[in-house]
Amino acid sequence: MRRSGALNGYTSELIQLNLGIEELWRKKEEIKKAMQLEEDEKEYIQRELLVLTNHLIVIDESVSRKYAYVEENNKTIEEVEADYCKISKQLQAFLHLEVD
Repeated sequence: MRRSGALNGYTSELIQLNLGIEELWRKKEEIKKAMQLEEDEKEYIQRELLVLTNHLIVIDESVSRKYAYVEENNKTIEEVEADYCKISKQLQAFLHLEVD
């Protein structure tokens, strides 16, 4: 009987050990699935980041061109206003001469 009791004890321990191993395998599979989901998300974010980075470059170039245009436009406005002021003064001087 002693042998039978010891055998039952070992069998019980083996069953518990097997259940523990099965639980570890289950957890491993859960972790692998979670890892794959995270890898997929990472790849998606990297693709989106590339798209957004390229879009940012395009927008940055466009803004730079517009800044240059505005700067050039400001110079033109200053030149035209200066010429207008000169013409206006010359016209006033001419009109003043005509009146006298």
